Amino acid sequence: MTGLFKGCYNLQCRRQQSSLERWERIRAKGKARFVLHQALTWTVFMTALRDVSDQIFEGGGQVSNLRFHLLIYSLTGIFIGLFAWWSREGKYKSALLNRRIQAPFDNPLPPR
Repeated sequence: MTGLFKGCYNLQCRRQQSSLERWERIRAKGKARFVLHQALTWTVFMTALRDVSDQIFEGGGQVSNLRFHLLIYSLTGIFIGLFAWWSREGKYKSALLNRRIQAPFDNPLPPR
């Protein structure tokens, strides 16, 4: 049973490590690029969702304030991107700090 928990823990550690490595690559490309990508993704997704809901519920006969919705979705996407950057950056820095704290305990000094 202990082996099962150890295997799950190792899997979680590997998953967290790959997540940190992926964030390092994203982070290296820059904050502006990340936020812009998030904003565009959010805008496209919400515009498509709005279009589908208009087609289903309103019959899709008219375009309802497309420019207004694009503007609102873009601004919302920027805030979502900034929040996501802030959140991931906090987790990244916390993981780095934990790694520095754990390092001395992982490699103890050899006995004399």
